[in-house]
Amino acid sequence: MRKAAVRHGDPTTTRGVVLAFSSTIHDDGKKVALSGDEATCGNCKGTFKIFGTGKGMSEKGRDVVVEGDLVLCPCKKNRVIVGSNPGIFLKTDGGAGTAISAQAVAASTRPSASPSPDEPQFARRIFVWDTTTGNPMPNRAFVAEVGGKMRPGKTDGQGYATIKTDGEQPVNIHILFSSPRRGLKPQQEA
Repeated sequence: MRKAAVRHGDPTTTRGVVLAFSSTIHDDGKKVALSGDEATCGNCKGTFKIFGTGKGMSEKGRDVVVEGDLVLCPCKKNRVIVGSNPGIFLKTDGGAGTAISAQAVAASTRPSASPSPDEPQFARRIFVWDTTTGNPMPNRAFVAEVGGKMRPGKTDGQGYATIKTDGEQPVNIHILFSSPRRGLKPQQEA
């Protein structure tokens, strides 16, 4: 079974809207909703937490919200709906709902020289942007720490860093900056 990840601005079944602000995972420029993010309800006044069930893709210990997840409002009739053109999907085995793969963020592929056929290689795409201007950072050098090893790389033309891992592993990414091309003047004490 395949379910799409829900994003900021996606609708709910009671004419509400998803309010996703906490994630750094993006789908076509929109933040992906995490369990505990909120949505409005067309029947109830206010905003209410969403119970995310997207096992296998999470951030800060919070699962991604997928289509059909429940909004915890008083009417108990409100569920999230995926908006148009979703780009992140979770494939589940139909049992416990664990993710086999998540396309566009952690797409599962077989490496040519895999140490174990049971452990696929994952490619994780991370969007890198300037927090001051909000602009993407294309063609920017980075170093990714994966499993205790440092791996150099460069973001693509749209600001995405692609990092490959063997199996599910935490990733830390460090963006590299060069010093200005002009001379710096020491700050004068007042």
